[in-house]
Parts: sequence; C-alpha cells; structure tokens
Amino acid sequence: HTDAKDEVASLTQAPAVVATPHWAPAGHLHCACTMTTTPEVSRAEFEALVSLVAKQEADYNESLDTIWMLVATSLVFMMHSGFSLLEAGSVRFKNTQNIL
Repeated sequence: HTDAKDEVASLTQAPAVVATPHWAPAGHLHCACTMTTTPEVSRAEFEALVSLVAKQEADYNESLDTIWMLVATSLVFMMHSGFSLLEAGSVRFKNTQNIL
C-alpha cells in the first residue's frame, strides 16, 4: 500500500535534471525544478499595459474588418461575372451583346 503512494508521489514530482537540449552549451544541465518569480508591477504600469492591449485589440479588429470587406467585395465581383456567363449561355449567340 505504501509503494503505490510512493509511486504516485514520484510521478507527480518534476525531475531534478532533464536531458540537455541540442542548443545548450556543452556541460550545461537544465534544471526543471527551479521556480522563477514574476517581477512586481505597479498599478500604473498595469493600467498602461491594459490600455496598450486594448489599443492593439482595436487595431486588430479594424484590420479584420478591412480584410472581410475586401473578401466580400471580391465575392461580389465573381458573382457578377458568373451571372453574366449564365445569362450569356442562356441566349443565342447573336443576342449575347444585348444581354450583357
């Protein structure tokens, strides 16, 4: 019964040393168990970051609107030419000029 608890505990803990990545210098050991702390951010810095993200999101949404407008415009042009081909195929050759 204790062996099962020890096995589960060993599976949930991070290994002390992980294999060296191919880009790491020779002899460099990568430690997976080190914890990094985030730096303290003041309220003013946080609000500045929030406003920057909001501005970037607005710019992104405007870009998406422009792209969608271009796609929709190209679809309208293709539908117009397709309908012209349909109508030209529905009449005799001598009347094609009058249909378009």
